[in-house]
Amino acid sequence: MRYILLFVLIFSTTTYANKLTDHERKVVAKVNTDSSLLSSLNKIGEGQMKVLFWKVYKAEFYTSGSVYQEQTYPKALKLTYQRNIEQKEFIDATKDQWNKLNAHFNERIISETQEDKWVKQLNGIFPNITEKDVILFILTEQKQAHFYLKTFDKNKNQYNETYQVLGTIEDATFGDYFLSIWLSEHTTEPKLRKQLIGK
Repeated sequence: MRYILLFVLIFSTTTYANKLTDHERKVVAKVNTDSSLLSSLNKIGEGQMKVLFWKVYKAEFYTSGSVYQEQTYPKALKLTYQRNIEQKEFIDATKDQWNKLNAHFNERIISETQEDKWVKQLNGIFPNITEKDVILFILTEQKQAHFYLKTFDKNKNQYNETYQVLGTIEDATFGDYFLSIWLSEHTTEPKLRKQLIGK
C-alpha cells in the first residue's frame, strides 16, 4: 500500500540545479508562479488520490492541447499534498510503481541500471513533503523534466507566491516514464488516470 502514497509527484538538486548561483535562483524564483509556469497550458483533468478514507493529494494534469494526447508537449502534473510524505516513501513508491508497470511486458521498458541512475537523481531532488505543499512537474517540448516546490506559510495562513526550483533531469526518456505512473494504461490507479486525462 505504501506505493499508493506516491502519486504523488514531482525534488533538492540535480547537477543542473547545482550549477545555479544564489542570484540565478532568485531571478528564476521571481517568475515561477502558477500563472507564469502554466500560462501556456490547459488543465485537462483533476482527481483525488486516497488511501482507504484518507486523502493523500489532489492531482491536476495540464497539456498544451485541448485534449490529452500522449505525445503532446509541454505537459505538467501538479500535486497538492494533503498529508506529510517523507522522501524515502516517495522514492520507494516510485520504484515500486515502475516495477509494476514493467510486469505487464515481456521485457523491461527501461533497464534497471537506468532506473537506478534516475533514482539517485530523485534522491537529490525530492524533499520531505509537508501537508499543503505543492509539487509541480513540467515536461518541456525538449523533454527536459523540471521539478518545482511551493510551500504553505502557516504563520500567514497562505501559500508563498513563487515556486522553488528543485531540480531538472535532462534525460529525454525520463519524463514520460515518470508520468506513466499516473498516465499509463497499466497504472495501478485507472480511475485517477481517467480523471486526469478528462475521460
